[in-house]
Amino acid sequence: MNGIQTIRRGDTVTKVDRTGKGAVLCMRGILRAMRAVGQACHAGADPDFQQELRAALARIDRFIADNAPDGAVPSRDGTTEPEQRPGAVCGRDAEAMYEALRTGGAAGLRAQFDDLLSIPREPVMNPCL
Repeated sequence: MNGIQTIRRGDTVTKVDRTGKGAVLCMRGILRAMRAVGQACHAGADPDFQQELRAALARIDRFIADNAPDGAVPSRDGTTEPEQRPGAVCGRDAEAMYEALRTGGAAGLRAQFDDLLSIPREPVMNPCL
């Protein structure tokens, strides 16, 4: 697919997103982590933003299913997220990332993911941040 570079070094193959939109699998991982922070550390706060986090994850999963060479969506390790103690996910760095993402509110998050998913391409992990 257009915009994806394949780099081979020995037996290692790395695919890199060169579209400028971002690595979809990387952003999926970050968004899943931010959803966990929201659930554990901000339960009941910003319901519109929390809903948009869930919607963004669903959109990413659809994008992956539509664009992955094998059509597979990476496993979520079951249908529910494991329950975690708030202290396990509410660290300073995670909170800072959550607050940075939340700054634009639900509309800002939606716009960010509209841009990320605007070009059909193979979902890859690199470059990740």
